[in-house]
Amino acid sequence: MAIVLKSFAKDNALSAVWKIEEDEQTLNKLCSLTQYDKNLLSNISSMGRRLEILAARATLYTLNPDITITYKGRKPICNYGYVSISHSDTMLAVIWHPSKQVSVDIEAYDPRIIRIAKRAFNINELEFANNNIEMLTKIWSCKECVYKAVNKSAVEFQQQISVFDFHEQDNIKCEFNYKSIVKTFFFKHISLYNHALVWGVFSL
Repeated sequence: MAIVLKSFAKDNALSAVWKIEEDEQTLNKLCSLTQYDKNLLSNISSMGRRLEILAARATLYTLNPDITITYKGRKPICNYGYVSISHSDTMLAVIWHPSKQVSVDIEAYDPRIIRIAKRAFNINELEFANNNIEMLTKIWSCKECVYKAVNKSAVEFQQQISVFDFHEQDNIKCEFNYKSIVKTFFFKHISLYNHALVWGVFSL
């Protein structure tokens, strides 16, 4: 199906959501793979993971054919600017900015989030979400976005990342507490194809 949403992020960012319905051969034709990409794919046997990588490359190629990426651990690093990538089943989201940090997360709405929430969310978050699947999923996506933005290991989602009540609000306020220093983030959010999409663009 290719891109189902484009330019959801503003402030000179490039962004898109791709719905993966193509096979590997088709996706290969929609992107220009670097030698790094080819080496990466050669070491991956999972077809699902291969399709995710190819869809990410195809999305970036559609947005700007000059952007290429490598990985530092699980973090994508592009040849210039800043990039964030997220996938959930057949949906893949990409956001890129030439000079600002970006973070994106896409998650399918799934009742299993209720079990995850009990371990990963604080009391305030559980209270205002009130077992609502959409709210719980967006809280989780916000925490994932914060985690990607701060780029630190061993982050405690329940204790260190706080998401504030966002009923009927376009922006979601979050705080990250690290060694008594609190950093505030604001994220945008929408629903798309039964998924939560959450993203942010931040000054460095």
